[in-house]
Amino acid sequence: MQHIYLAPMKNITCWAFRNSFSYISDSYTEMLNLNSLLYQKEKALELIDTYEIPNQNQWLQILTHSLSDMKALPKFIVDFCYNYPKRKFIYGVNINACCPEPDIIRAGDGAALIKRTKRLINLFNTFLNSSNIDFIKISCKMRLGINQQEMKYKKVLQLLEEIEKLDDDRIAPTIIHFRHARQNSDSRPHWEYLEDILNCEYKIIINGGISTIDDVYKIQSQFQNIEIKKWKNTILGIMIGKAILKNPLYINSFLGTMNIKINLIDWKEKLIKGLERYKPSNRFITELNKIYHIK
Repeated sequence: MQHIYLAPMKNITCWAFRNSFSYISDSYTEMLNLNSLLYQKEKALELIDTYEIPNQNQWLQILTHSLSDMKALPKFIVDFCYNYPKRKFIYGVNINACCPEPDIIRAGDGAALIKRTKRLINLFNTFLNSSNIDFIKISCKMRLGINQQEMKYKKVLQLLEEIEKLDDDRIAPTIIHFRHARQNSDSRPHWEYLEDILNCEYKIIINGGISTIDDVYKIQSQFQNIEIKKWKNTILGIMIGKAILKNPLYINSFLGTMNIKINLIDWKEKLIKGLERYKPSNRFITELNKIYHIK
């Protein structure tokens, strides 16, 4: 069974929420503006809520296209872990090349990086060349394109090829959201573009419209000519997010092989205790209460 990744979600993925799914292998902070972090803005620093979660890798998801900011990031992480030892549990940095918000794209960030291949690769190289901390990983999350036309150019394949060429053990598999940036979260993911990736055997984590393990089987069934071994060697993880906002118990379908099963009462109790232990900004509490009625 592939690893399960908990998607970063605005106003949702605080430490308490991530910790309530502690059996998930990897989780992410919500999107953090790197420039704000580097300027030590208090509200930005508070969002690095990487308190310990046993057996879970926690990632900083960052928004940037600045090479100078990326160069400063490794030292910032070292200093942050020294100054805030309770929050030192940072496994890696994930570059956001996925966010579809128009203002972010116009600024050259988020999904705009999909067509800025050279800049995205330079962000990777700048971080790797500036870092002497081998235990901090780096990855990115991207969409298939900014719009349908660009998606058809299969720019993702070029990006994956360039990332593979970097050949550094600190680079983790790329997360691909199988929609373009003009699509909303309810629209059909374009899984047909997965076949080229499978044939090239790029290491990836898949994301987009996946609620249960049955959804993964349906995706897999579209590629009858692809060997199961190739599928397993290429797709190293499944990322889920919006589905468990509707129902946290959806996670159970992925946990069958681990002999783990959650129930809603225990899960909600763990979430509430987490919110009390490390209280996040009120906007997280407001949104979580709206969805799960935790009060």
